[in-house]
Amino acid sequence: MDTVNSPPRTATPNIGSIQKQYPRVLQPTRLVINKVTDGCNIHCRYCSARALSRSTAKMTIECFRAAVDFVLGGTVLGHVLWLFHGGEPLLMGWRWLREAMKQGRNACASQGVSIRYGIVTNGTLIDTNLASLLADERVSVSVSLDGPPEIHNTYRSDGTGTLRGLRFLKKHDVPHRVLGVIHQYNWNRIPEVADFMISEGHMFPKFNVLHHAGRALSLPPLHPEQIVTARQAFLALMVSSEGRFAEVNTAAFVLRFNGMQRTLASAGCSTIVCGAGKGYLGIGPDGSIFPCGRANDLDRDRWRMGNVSRDFSPELACGVLRQFHTEGSRADCYLCDVAEFCDYLCPANRVASELNAPIHCSTTRLFASKLRDLSGVELNKLKDIACRIMNDIPRDCGVPWSDPVTFEGSLQADTPRV
Repeated sequence: MDTVNSPPRTATPNIGSIQKQYPRVLQPTRLVINKVTDGCNIHCRYCSARALSRSTAKMTIECFRAAVDFVLGGTVLGHVLWLFHGGEPLLMGWRWLREAMKQGRNACASQGVSIRYGIVTNGTLIDTNLASLLADERVSVSVSLDGPPEIHNTYRSDGTGTLRGLRFLKKHDVPHRVLGVIHQYNWNRIPEVADFMISEGHMFPKFNVLHHAGRALSLPPLHPEQIVTARQAFLALMVSSEGRFAEVNTAAFVLRFNGMQRTLASAGCSTIVCGAGKGYLGIGPDGSIFPCGRANDLDRDRWRMGNVSRDFSPELACGVLRQFHTEGSRADCYLCDVAEFCDYLCPANRVASELNAPIHCSTTRLFASKLRDLSGVELNKLKDIACRIMNDIPRDCGVPWSDPVTFEGSLQADTPRV
């Protein structure tokens, strides 16, 4: 049975006092990836977080409240998306999550900032109690699913449990979407994967490519030709279904290729300016602060910027952030001939393995060349379908697209706090 620690009795920190020690670069914080536990109930072979057993230490309510006060007291914006991550965040139990979100509401009321919650989960622990709570709080849920159970279970496990969890979400009308991974066991089976998704009612899944980090460092890399084969299969399905089924990353690439939704000056996961520490922030189970959620999966001692519950040094935080962006630099991307429609590569993935950047670059060039081979009529049809897809996707359909370039639907405009 999960337990809930008593909320802290200390007074809510003064907004002004926090902002004085909150580095200016962090003040536009709008997305927090909060890894509430490193524990997990399954053992995925490609887990970038190297999640441990379910008994691994979990974030306390006191620490969570300190994290919320730290972020809400420091951001200059009027809203924050708070993403529960892990490990497996649902190991915290529905009582902990209920109390955490209650503490978040209390902090919002006292500091004049709104919070929208999201969760990334394997879905296997979702039951009636959890689904009911998520529905009441309008939590946006992303559930990891790589295809039918026989494909899903090659790198993951308990696909049946994931499907059961998804059905609980649907029954309770919880906003959700499927988040998959293109890997060695499904890149050449995309039509089969799509048929399964459609049969389960998941019409707009988002599939990222397997990158080498965490446990995935021991797996064979995907070749650019394999990745592009998968993307082309998704593209063909998008056209044949007239946009009724679409993989979100593929549709987003089509729009970027056509010169749409590109803002080079913005900071995010898929922009030339990385959003780590410039809008995004990672917080670990013990309250440690990192440039982003993925940096939390790397060498924590090296990339820790401070802690929400202890003395925080702006100088240390800025120094760590500067080093992170230096090592994962995208500077060479500025002069690249496909920069205008590339979705770039997360600096954390560049730091994790030297394999990631060359594969990503070659894949982008190859996919772009396939689109250039299309006729003007074919390309316009793709663009029209992709535009309609992005307008049709429910805006609370799971956690947001990673940044404005890939349609950050669940985040509001970056309005300043009142």
